[in-house]
Amino acid sequence: MALLTAFYTTRMMIIAFYKPRTVAPWALAAWNQQGEPTLNMTQAEVLEQRAQDAGHGHGGHGESETDDAHPHKPHESGPEMIIPLVLLGVLAMTMGFLGSPLSNFWFQRFVYFGATPEVPPLETLWVGFIVSALLVFVGAGVSVALYWNRDHTKQLAPDWLTRLLQRRYFIDDFFYAGVAKIGYDLQFLFAWFDRVVVDGFVDFVGGAVTVIGDTLRRAQTGAVGWYAGLTVAGAIVMVLAFAIAFAGGAR
Repeated sequence: MALLTAFYTTRMMIIAFYKPRTVAPWALAAWNQQGEPTLNMTQAEVLEQRAQDAGHGHGGHGESETDDAHPHKPHESGPEMIIPLVLLGVLAMTMGFLGSPLSNFWFQRFVYFGATPEVPPLETLWVGFIVSALLVFVGAGVSVALYWNRDHTKQLAPDWLTRLLQRRYFIDDFFYAGVAKIGYDLQFLFAWFDRVVVDGFVDFVGGAVTVIGDTLRRAQTGAVGWYAGLTVAGAIVMVLAFAIAFAGGAR
């Protein structure tokens, strides 16, 4: 644990403060001359992003452009952030010595009320102390050797495991290809069904009612003689229908 903690903590310090970089390491590698700023982007997305960046006119600012059109460089935080971090850093560097064999356990003796606290043999504690310190120096040394003067242009192309982790097990790719894209394509089918079938049926019913109503409206003339004639004609049609039906049944 001490070895790994010293390794990644030293690496973090080197990358964040001593050797900061604003681009991803694989963007500088020889195998990636076409440019892939992030392994989470496809080549088409990279080319599109580069075209957008070129369209912003990074060569200079026009009069109508503002600083909001371009990203600002990172800068140091204010004292409200630096002072607490400095205090925490000092405590982190010194608190470990309070209960170490180097101080003869004076802190335990100071806070312990009553008889003198029982502590392990000094020889046993020194072994753990020395081994832990050596592991810390080894982890920090390996981190410095790997990352202090690292040439990112010679970085190897990422293997399948690196890409698998960088692409988050391709969960996003599966979602976009298997869920989002299918839903995007299906929306046109749903829109056509709603526009042609649903709206068409509603428009047909409404149009049929309009035609029937317009036809019946023309029959309502207000002439009593016309109504009487239609009644007689209807009665004659019914009599003829019954007569034909009766004659057919008699045979």
